Amino acid sequence: MSSLIDTGRRSLLSGRRPSLRPSLLPPWAVNDSEFYAACTRCHACMDTCPEHILTLASGGFPTPNFSLGECTFCEECAQACPTNALQVKTRATSPWQQAPVMNEQCLAKRGVVCRSCGDSCPREAIEFNLARAHPALATPQINNNACTGCGACISVCPNQALTMQIHPHPEEVQPT
Repeated sequence: MSSLIDTGRRSLLSGRRPSLRPSLLPPWAVNDSEFYAACTRCHACMDTCPEHILTLASGGFPTPNFSLGECTFCEECAQACPTNALQVKTRATSPWQQAPVMNEQCLAKRGVVCRSCGDSCPREAIEFNLARAHPALATPQINNNACTGCGACISVCPNQALTMQIHPHPEEVQPT
């Protein structure tokens, strides 16, 4: 039995075309078109990831799954890539252009005291600001200038209120 799921029937019934490309690429991926051309889906990056966050996406391409943990930017996935689909150019190069987005399921935004995401962020990129209407409640705000997109905030969220999205301003995301 194949490890890839045939989404053709499911897509036909839902009226959507299946995407063979994951929305998030592994860290240190070259640009989208070059990555998909170079990646042979050998899974060497997945096998060497010490955090085990690289998982199989549709089409057999690797993608980070931040519900499993965070990326430590160790560069082992890039070193293991035999085709240079993942490349660390310099230490100043951002490993990817993504940042977490918070939805309305956030407990703090709903009036419940929770700071799990902020406590787990190694760069302190999630700030809690006191609300004027309710000074006892602090609402989270993601500072994309400080965020590295490591995903540490995602797996600890008790309400799955954070998802990783492609960052609209990749030049603002800096590595640790």
